[in-house]
Amino acid sequence: MKKPFLFSASAVLLLMMGAVAAQQGGFTGTRNQAAPQAGGFSGPSQQAVVTVARAKGMRDDAKVILQGHIKQHKHGEIYVFEDATGRIDVDIDDEDWGGQQIGPDDRVEIRGEVDKGLRTLEIDVDSIRKI
Repeated sequence: MKKPFLFSASAVLLLMMGAVAAQQGGFTGTRNQAAPQAGGFSGPSQQAVVTVARAKGMRDDAKVILQGHIKQHKHGEIYVFEDATGRIDVDIDDEDWGGQQIGPDDRVEIRGEVDKGLRTLEIDVDSIRKI
């Protein structure tokens, strides 16, 4: 009488192990063996450069990349950014300059997000770099 019970318990255990193995998954494509030691992704981004005109029509908190020139300082951390389609205020915190000296003739790339208030529209800058 013990044999049928052992057979049943063994069969159930094997079925359970097969079910667990079938549930495990993972990456099946080619693995990058020469991954960089430091840094991040360096391939193409799904986020594209947008114009000032387009950024003005985007939703609050939308991520943007802008390319153009910082034309003037308005007050505090607010500057005027310009591209071929128009101008928009940008909020650049002191630490976001990264020690760079940037003038009105320098072409820059700004990464940030749209910040829409009741009566204001600006880009809250996360990073800025000369291009």
